[in-house]
Amino acid sequence: MIKQQELRRTSHIVRLLVMGVLVCVIGIASYGFMAHGVWWISLGDGSFESLWHQYPQAHSSLVIVSLPIVLAKLLSLYWLLALLHEFSQGHFFSNSSLKHIHWLAWMTVFSELYGIVWPILASQVLAVPSTEINIAPLSLISVLCLPVLAHFFSAAHELDKENKEII
Repeated sequence: MIKQQELRRTSHIVRLLVMGVLVCVIGIASYGFMAHGVWWISLGDGSFESLWHQYPQAHSSLVIVSLPIVLAKLLSLYWLLALLHEFSQGHFFSNSSLKHIHWLAWMTVFSELYGIVWPILASQVLAVPSTEINIAPLSLISVLCLPVLAHFFSAAHELDKENKEII
């Protein structure tokens, strides 16, 4: 029982830390844009920012092309916070925890894969002749392991259900 309380408390603390970091990042980015006209956050390798400054006439196109990755990252953050909330309530193997883990895993995979593809889309929209695609192999491997971990968590959920039925 003590271990469960520690997990609940740790989940609550991590959830608060994630929210605090999010507030700081949004605050710093907003200040940088409003006070200096520069985004102080980056969508990956800085290619968005360079395209933003090189093609001021295409800002709306750049926003449309980058919107899926921004939404996917925000949804991933939402699912992470929801999962940590479930854990802080002690619902480690609940159906809603499983749902949160699966959504978190697949949104993270989507955002990583779209992060690789979006420079190609941006170059097509802006008619830029050369495109540089950045692939971070370790990040890609880590992200692709998330659905596998979600599957393991589902299996653990089934084992937990069987154990409760036996007792």
